[in-house]
Amino acid sequence: MENLESLSSLADHLSQMPGHHTLPRTENLRVMKKRLAIEKVINDNSDDEAAQIEAIAKIRPYFMGHGRAVDIVNSYINGTVDVQETVRQIAEPIEHAYTTANGGRLFVAEERVARTQRGYHSPEKALEMWGPEEDLDELQSRVTGPDDGPRVEGELWDLYYTILHAAKKTPWREESAQQKLVDLVAALKARPDPDFPANMTIPLEKNWIYEWGRLWSDAILFGPSSREAWNDSLGCGAGWYPAEVSASVNVNAFVARLTEQGVHNFGTYALWALSEALDKEIDVSLDSHEPAPSREYKAEALFEVAAVWIRLAGQSVFEYILWDGANNKEKDSRSSNESLWEKWRKRFEEEAARLHYSPTVTAVAKECAEIMSRISAQAKDL
Repeated sequence: MENLESLSSLADHLSQMPGHHTLPRTENLRVMKKRLAIEKVINDNSDDEAAQIEAIAKIRPYFMGHGRAVDIVNSYINGTVDVQETVRQIAEPIEHAYTTANGGRLFVAEERVARTQRGYHSPEKALEMWGPEEDLDELQSRVTGPDDGPRVEGELWDLYYTILHAAKKTPWREESAQQKLVDLVAALKARPDPDFPANMTIPLEKNWIYEWGRLWSDAILFGPSSREAWNDSLGCGAGWYPAEVSASVNVNAFVARLTEQGVHNFGTYALWALSEALDKEIDVSLDSHEPAPSREYKAEALFEVAAVWIRLAGQSVFEYILWDGANNKEKDSRSSNESLWEKWRKRFEEEAARLHYSPTVTAVAKECAEIMSRISAQAKDL
């Protein structure tokens, strides 16, 4: 082990020397250990891609849920409990933490934050922004739960990370299995919202759990959880092993279904996927966090991620680009945003007309170009 560490240190030193780009690429010891661990779990689970994804997620690690949410969601996926019972088991402890402000602990924590913030403003402005100073002893007397009791924010992070991670392990072509996860999110959003905590204080109102909307109908923290989970995209938090490519395609397909069915709008994520595949020449950068094994392999992966958006939510993506996307939220921006849709449609046509990356990319591009052309033609007939 000491020899390995010495070699790793030597490699780091050599990489800083002039002309190092002409030397063979060396592998950091930490990276090598992770690679070997991943290759082992892939070999150990050669016929089970979901198990590969689960194991890789723990090694890298990915953003993934922990605690009771995992067991509840897995029981639902396995058919042990129905969607109504699943929602009840998930929601009731979260709602208790929400309506009691974590057993009163959030009242105390947010007042302490407010006391710091008031010091940055004039007395008048501090009063306007943060309200009058609360009696900490009185707030502390309201605390009914233990310090390690359930916290609404932590429970929500775990819930949505768990659902997104489950989507990564659910093949996108298995429509009924992915639809089951869509139905779970839809059922959570349809659940009646609990009341805000009694005796709400101004500092507590500024906590993002309460400030951003209602608990279930606004799916508080689903958006932030998804954005964090997307840090595990290909070449970033994730690598390029086939199981990781499948995980990326699967989770994009899941949020595409949520978008198409009007459950939750992830239109911006569609723009990211299409832009990454189409806006720039795809190449392998050895300086990237996780370099792809080849240009062709990377192109096939990125085009497949983009393609599930066109296949599953093409109409919604079209409408998002025209009316909601790219900071253009007025319908008078239709013509300028239509050019973005047309630009990407033409890019798919270009790739369909030539063997630029690989036959697989050419076939996927042809399919997407045809779908986009049909959507464009239908829009003109309206």
